[in-house]
Amino acid sequence: MDRKGKGQAITSWTIHMIFRDFLGKRAGLIKALTTDYEKFRQQCDPQKPYMCLYGCPDETWELKEPPDVPHELPEPNIGINFARDGMPEKEWLAHIAIHSDAWLYSYAFYIAIRAGLDAETRQQLFNMINSSPTIYEIVSKTVKMPAKEDTSSESNKDKSSS
Repeated sequence: MDRKGKGQAITSWTIHMIFRDFLGKRAGLIKALTTDYEKFRQQCDPQKPYMCLYGCPDETWELKEPPDVPHELPEPNIGINFARDGMPEKEWLAHIAIHSDAWLYSYAFYIAIRAGLDAETRQQLFNMINSSPTIYEIVSKTVKMPAKEDTSSESNKDKSSS
């Protein structure tokens, strides 16, 4: 699968496109684990098949089964619904937050590598990503919830090449 949401080939993504995608997905995951938590928790029925929490670039989230045939893109943690009733709620939420952070990082850097970003540009992406608190830090309340991040403010920078 070489195409993403907007029909843009992964190999042509810029650092700013990757970062906007990261911020949108991150915002969706934060929403699922904070403001939409009750709705999310109810959907995590342990009686359902394996479920994954996906953050979407448009700052929404969805809980769904993983694809039967794994595609080349990194996937979120599988089976988060099974642990819901088997561990303390706070630990379960922290577990999901940590795995969501890991998925976001791996997804962003997978795209960066496929797009052919050089080491210096990947380091810049890493620094951009690390300028925001992790989902785990927000969910565990070790940092305050950030103000709404503008995922479209970088649009003029898309034309810059890595």
